[in-house]
Amino acid sequence: MECRVDDEVRQLHIDVQVRERHGLTNSKKEWYQHCRAELLENKAIICGTLSAIQKEKYDSNASVLEEAAQVTEPASLGLINPGTRQLLLIGDPNQLPPTVGPTASFSGLQTSLLERLWRKGFRYSMLTEQYRMAKSIMSAPSGLFHDNALTCSNSFVANPPKMAGIQWPDDSHTLFVNVHGYEESVGTSRRNRYEVE
Repeated sequence: MECRVDDEVRQLHIDVQVRERHGLTNSKKEWYQHCRAELLENKAIICGTLSAIQKEKYDSNASVLEEAAQVTEPASLGLINPGTRQLLLIGDPNQLPPTVGPTASFSGLQTSLLERLWRKGFRYSMLTEQYRMAKSIMSAPSGLFHDNALTCSNSFVANPPKMAGIQWPDDSHTLFVNVHGYEESVGTSRRNRYEVE
């Protein structure tokens, strides 16, 4: 399957801007890095993966980290630099913690910076309006993790149309289907073609 990126989005990528503005490729590495740094220095907002942002080592007065509950504390701290005055951590400490091995877990790395600050009583805002789950699905995480505080943004989200051709339970948008098949190894991953069909 070929992955395509919209031209408008592609134009925002820093490497595309360097090539188009300076006609450079990675083969002229030192000058290429200089041009990248110059472009980054003049941007008001820079978006990227956590590892890419940290690798650039740019100075910012504010950083935003999405899904912060799933990031280890040292990785989160990598966003803080001498010019940082604000750090906004977005995430849910009641959801998935950072994925780490047993040694790292024993050392405390399974606790994110978001969770640590939340437990210490730092100020936070809980967003209670959600836009993805039908009300019957939302009720489980809302009750288990959020003191029934979650609400659906509108009636379409609360009760979306159900997929045709399936006999759904009357009061739910959740259905478990038993698939007879088997998993097979593909490199380091596993797949089950029958589940896809």
